[in-house]
Amino acid sequence: MAAKGMNLTYIPPVIVDGKKIVEILAEDVDKDDEKWAPLMVVYVMGSTSSIEAMERFILG
Repeated sequence: MAAKGMNLTYIPPVIVDGKKIVEILAEDVDKDDEKWAPLMVVYVMGSTSSIEAMERFILG
């Protein structure tokens, strides 16, 4: 990707007490706050779920 103008960095996880610990930089999260603010993640179960039911949920 660097050839296309994007520099990617990788911070490997650290093992602490047998658990993987990852480092997330605050500036990486903060810069995307506005971009992801309107995002809604849902998990739908069942065969009766419809787009109309989802719209009712979203619109309240």
